[in-house]
Amino acid sequence: MFSNYIIIALRNFRKNVLYAGINIVGLSVGIASAILILLYVQHELSADKHHEHYDELYRVGVRIGIGGPPVTAGLSSYPAGPNLAGHFPEITMFTRFFSLDLLFSDILVEYNEHGIYEKGILLADSNFFDLFTHQAVYGDPAASLRHNNVAVLTLSSAEKIFGPGNPVGKTFRLDQEHNIEVGAVIEDIPDNAHLKFRMLLFWNSLDNLLGSGLAGNSYFQNNLFTYIRADSDLNTPGFTDKVDDFVRDHVLTEFDEHGLDGSFQFLFRPLKDLYFLKDDLYEPANPEMIPTKGDRQFVYVFITIAIFLTSIASINYMNMAIARSTSRSKEVGVRKAMGADRPGLIRQFFTESLLTSFLALCLALLWVEVTLPYFNGLLMKNLSFNLAEDPQFSLWLLALAVFAGLLSGSYPALYLSGFNPAEVLKQQPNLSDRNLFTRKVLVGMQFTISVFMMIATLVVMQQLSFMRNKDMGYDRDNVLLINVSDLSTERRTSLRNEIEQLSIVKGTSMSENIPGPGSSLQQWGFSVETEYGFAERMTPVFMVDPHYAGILKLEMAEGRFFDPGKPTDLNTAYVINEAAVRLFEWDEPLGKQIRHIDQQADTSRRTVIGVVKDFHLAALDQKIAPLIIIPVENGNYVNVRLSDNAGGQSLQSVQQIWDDVAEGLPFRYQYMDERHQQAIASFENLGRLFALFAALCIFLSLMGLFGLSGFSAEQKTKEIGIRIVHGASLNHILVLLYREYVWLMLVAIMIASACSFYFLDNWLTQFAYRIGMDIVPFMGAAILAFAVSLITVGYHAIRITRDNPVEALKYE
Repeated sequence: MFSNYIIIALRNFRKNVLYAGINIVGLSVGIASAILILLYVQHELSADKHHEHYDELYRVGVRIGIGGPPVTAGLSSYPAGPNLAGHFPEITMFTRFFSLDLLFSDILVEYNEHGIYEKGILLADSNFFDLFTHQAVYGDPAASLRHNNVAVLTLSSAEKIFGPGNPVGKTFRLDQEHNIEVGAVIEDIPDNAHLKFRMLLFWNSLDNLLGSGLAGNSYFQNNLFTYIRADSDLNTPGFTDKVDDFVRDHVLTEFDEHGLDGSFQFLFRPLKDLYFLKDDLYEPANPEMIPTKGDRQFVYVFITIAIFLTSIASINYMNMAIARSTSRSKEVGVRKAMGADRPGLIRQFFTESLLTSFLALCLALLWVEVTLPYFNGLLMKNLSFNLAEDPQFSLWLLALAVFAGLLSGSYPALYLSGFNPAEVLKQQPNLSDRNLFTRKVLVGMQFTISVFMMIATLVVMQQLSFMRNKDMGYDRDNVLLINVSDLSTERRTSLRNEIEQLSIVKGTSMSENIPGPGSSLQQWGFSVETEYGFAERMTPVFMVDPHYAGILKLEMAEGRFFDPGKPTDLNTAYVINEAAVRLFEWDEPLGKQIRHIDQQADTSRRTVIGVVKDFHLAALDQKIAPLIIIPVENGNYVNVRLSDNAGGQSLQSVQQIWDDVAEGLPFRYQYMDERHQQAIASFENLGRLFALFAALCIFLSLMGLFGLSGFSAEQKTKEIGIRIVHGASLNHILVLLYREYVWLMLVAIMIASACSFYFLDNWLTQFAYRIGMDIVPFMGAAILAFAVSLITVGYHAIRITRDNPVEALKYE
């Protein structure tokens, strides 16, 4: 019996090739999109699950408030791990590490006179691999971490330094002075891990590089990362109360010793949340310099889009089947007259829909194979698709095909199988009078989803345009950033002086920090003058030389910037931004006194000489932070302002000077406008994805509308023939065919507009600086929806009016 269903389904496909093709292609596009989205969702929701103790690991963070709003950071202090583990039996193990990324942009690695710059270098406790699971490729990773100056490398890092093969036992040079032996190599860190690194060294390595500043007994110095393993949930009210008691007895006493009035809280972040966590300052490592964090909201949006696309494709099938009911009514009548029962007919129609779905799945797999590289590029991920290596995902695909098939065939099977044989054999059922409401609801759902996606795309594009063109508070064009952290002070000065002699250079400045992605500012404690005396505040610091404001064209709100002609500014002056003025609650900031919190002597006080207008150091999803700008003579970066007509030769000229001064060190540079582009790259790709999925929704909806309006036109062939004979024009025929869809479009636009306003306004709240919701996206989506619908329906109107009306009326 089942084989008979298959044969009948194949005959129907062959008899109606066009509409079978529309169904298969439409479903394949929906299923392919759902597969791509499932790959992404699986990737995101499996983040960090390669660790054996995934459910038992936590990162210890802190929330510290001194005067102003509390600061939340993923860092903790050196004694936090051992003291918490010793005090609470729930904590069974801890490990700590320090990320050199917090101090250096990258570090020179040399082997056989070949040098590269590496990021993601961690100094870790020897028990690191007792908590974190990483597969060894060569050597023994756990044993390697018990020795000074012995490194554990990731496979890609090892190959980059040494080339292919086993590097264990080989020695490389780190930071021009440390000889490091390779003890082991591990597999590369998965893309969906929150903790990415390329090199691990034992805690006491590089002692003369870092000194003893990392170790200490103070809870006040939070400069490393602590992870703990626990045998129970650490975020229950009972355990939180016990930790609060510990903080009161052991941590806040240190605040009292310093005379500080502040708050302190330990935060235990579960490992399962860290990949999606964005609220904590500082992250352990980001060697790829691309977004390494996931976004749960993005995951939910993608799941919704997958449902949208699959639903639209399935609705197409339903509408096609209902529209074709006039041609299949006699088939149903004959089969019932020959003894077929309704359950048998339902099975037949479900067989057709499932066969269509599985054929669509085969085509969808081809779409996925072709489009996956582009999809990866937009997401900045490395998603893979191999059914042989992932049988569980194969089962998900099978379930998806069955779901799409059952959803697509559900209503047609119940509808077609319900025909009365006596009625359908005597007269064709009138489609326009039967289940018309259901058919229009399905079409309305398609329009609603498509309009929603169009509005969402336009809003996302508006926000991207706003971010791309917003005034950042400084001039980022024609500014070349050169990393000079590996040069001595004398060579830095020489390099800068020689670059300034170039005719294409307007000026230079040196700084410890640069704006853009990957830059993190240290949070310092300050005592600031108030009308009630000095009060403590936590504030980020930005270290630049006196030329910086001129090079980046910063604007002053009050006072002046540091003066190169006044050397005393280096030791007596601070400049702050407008956000700091608001934090300190100053009406007259000029002349106010600030001192570092660890320096109580009056001689350590500095005077505020100027207030710079707020400028963005981070992306636009973050508010401009209060900032204290500290003058320095030197820095890790040379900021070069190039002339507007510098052209491509400018970089070659600067690099030639670098080669002469740096004596073989690699030239590290970046243009400031490129850093800004990196900061919004993930949002740019989000906009492209929305545009792509919106186009797919429109495409699928138009396929359904094309088929449905074609059937509608065929039903009205005789009516249209009579109207043409009586002199009806193309416009009259177009109105006749289009009027039943106009009110559907209006309802769809109203529903989609209301839903999109709610969800998109909520999405925009993640941006500290955002557009307002105006009428342009809604009007644009409505006009576009009407336009494409008019063109689709108009095609059938033109086709019918070109036919000879005699052909439609000759049997009347």
